[in-house]
Amino acid sequence: MPSPAVREGGRRRGFAWYTAAALVLVALPVRELIRETTRPRAPETPLDISFAPLVAALPPDVAIGWAGDGSTAHDVFTARARLQYAVAPRVVGRGSERAETVVAWAPDEERMARLLRERGLSIGARFEGGYALCRPLP
Repeated sequence: MPSPAVREGGRRRGFAWYTAAALVLVALPVRELIRETTRPRAPETPLDISFAPLVAALPPDVAIGWAGDGSTAHDVFTARARLQYAVAPRVVGRGSERAETVVAWAPDEERMARLLRERGLSIGARFEGGYALCRPLP
């Protein structure tokens, strides 16, 4: 029968192995979680994909205004809600009076031209779905 000192040394070694294994089992998922949260994500939904060029063209840290003209209030609301989803956590303000950057939406070219005239906007770039990135005229 081993002496008490030998048995105690075995317990310590066993505890050390147990502790090392537990640390490894905890560290691996934590490392993966950190890697996953810091990795840039590709657009995941069709809406993200269709708005990616517009979102990339928006200047950082500026107020985003909104101007919309549709055949129904529902069309304009839907277009604005889709835009707000795409640019979140940034906020799309109502109106275009005080914004440096305005996103305009109209279902066709004729309405877009009329909207730009009425609001005093000039188009910087056009995007899919009837959206345009605009700036107020001086």
